[in-house]
Amino acid sequence: MNRKLMILSLLCILCLPAAETFAMSSIEAPGQALTGYGSSANYICSSYKEYRVGDWYDPWSGDWCWYYVPEKLKNGTSAPVAIILHGMMLMSPDIYKDQIAHLCKQGYIVLFPQINKGGLAGLATDNDQNLMMHRAIDSVNTALDALGTKADQDNLVLYGHSLGGLIAMCWAANEGTAIAPPVKSMVLVEPCIYSAIPAFVDVFVTITELDFITKAQAATCPVIMITGEDDSIAPPSTAIEAYDALSNVSSKALYQVYSDRYGDEELIADHMAPICDDGWMPSWAMDMLGGDGEVDTLDYRVFWTAMDAAFDSVVNIDFDMGAWSDGTPVLDVEKLRP
Repeated sequence: MNRKLMILSLLCILCLPAAETFAMSSIEAPGQALTGYGSSANYICSSYKEYRVGDWYDPWSGDWCWYYVPEKLKNGTSAPVAIILHGMMLMSPDIYKDQIAHLCKQGYIVLFPQINKGGLAGLATDNDQNLMMHRAIDSVNTALDALGTKADQDNLVLYGHSLGGLIAMCWAANEGTAIAPPVKSMVLVEPCIYSAIPAFVDVFVTITELDFITKAQAATCPVIMITGEDDSIAPPSTAIEAYDALSNVSSKALYQVYSDRYGDEELIADHMAPICDDGWMPSWAMDMLGGDGEVDTLDYRVFWTAMDAAFDSVVNIDFDMGAWSDGTPVLDVEKLRP
């Protein structure tokens, strides 16, 4: 009997490190807030329908625009409109699907223009950012025409991630014959003002860049800009440069998000922090593009929060980052400018 007790005691001692590790790994990140911007408090419906304009026979044309209409519109017969400009090669709306759903549940209409041409041929030949912007403006205008009076065109909010952030900066300057619909405010997330494309793409692609220094001066609406501590594609230093280029906007603020590795689910403020899913892209390719995509605290409490605030033309935001499940606060968002 004593021998059995000794063996049992030894096993318990050996299991202690494993139990401690399990306890540490079970520390969970905070989810979506119950109130305030980014929360579910303003949800008025649960479903929406997807539509699309553009060449039906060519998914790689670069002129598609998906648009999403909630079952219940914010204003009854019409609704404000969110325009989401995606990052380089992230042309599938599934990559941003949870953010689209969050907006639609509040009664907002969402537009998602395809900026890039797809496929290997598109990747190799579609390298002029001016043409990308031209197509995006044209397809957005086509979608707005299709929506008719349902779209409250006095309340358009523009959200741009990475390449989309660059195009959003230049939006008000138009592009040739493509006349951009005016927007009431903008959210620029990890704006990639230079063609910081992966090495495996750079060897056979030469990018013609938008002149953001000149074009950004046309923007006059309020701007929220967000950069990430671990963004290796569009680092905080370039976000400051983008912020300074927006010299004529009515108000603006630049925020930096910090990575928090305290709990089991690491919150990484890299270039892909704003996306919700990898879509069809393999993880190794996503790593080259700046990180993997998932829905986490940073989405709910930073990126979605900023977009919700933009509909109220608010740029000074007190981000509520919440706390880990053991009560430890998540690292705060820092306001870098002004």
